[in-house]
Amino acid sequence: MPNGGSVDRLRGGLIKALPDIDLVMETSALPKNQTDGLASKDDIRALQTTLRDNMVDAIGQESARLSAAIDGLQTQINDLRAELPSAEERDLVSFESWLKRQIVRLDSTNDFDRNGATGRILKEIADRLNNLPARIGLRVVGYADDSGNDQINQRVSFERAALVSQRLTNLGVAPGRLIAVGRSSEKRINQGTGVGNINRRVEFELFFTAHDDHPIDGARRG
Repeated sequence: MPNGGSVDRLRGGLIKALPDIDLVMETSALPKNQTDGLASKDDIRALQTTLRDNMVDAIGQESARLSAAIDGLQTQINDLRAELPSAEERDLVSFESWLKRQIVRLDSTNDFDRNGATGRILKEIADRLNNLPARIGLRVVGYADDSGNDQINQRVSFERAALVSQRLTNLGVAPGRLIAVGRSSEKRINQGTGVGNINRRVEFELFFTAHDDHPIDGARRG
């Protein structure tokens, strides 16, 4: 810590250099070699210059460090944004998740309720599909129970898929985005048969159209 004589000389020099300013100084933090022997105005100015330069250097170094830290954080933010799905991808994932839960059940005439819940489901499917890019298509898949032979079940399951596909076309879906498929009784939900059984149904799968014709979920099935 500076001795009393050095402090007095420093204070006196500052008072002479800046007579109109009341000075309250804290010199205990200054290195002893910077306060000993200070008496003249030039000494004071030299010390002021040294302190100012040191402060500018420190501020510059801290600014550079903060700037580098900000750049690093911005890079991380950009990386995270790049990993986030686009609005289109989010809509597609949401639609596919919802679509997997939708089933059209057929009545005794191999038809469905066009004005009730099934009709509303098909309307929503049409609307949501039309809001997606044209490269997204819909595979409409019909199923049967095992009450008939394979030939009959294949025909009936396809007719069910074609019936629902036509309804979607009537609701505004371009025919080129739809594929009707019959899969007979190969995917039974239960062992039941007959009118109203859930095995007599139509399900849906998304796929990419044009040059990227494959199911979105990776299941390559006709």
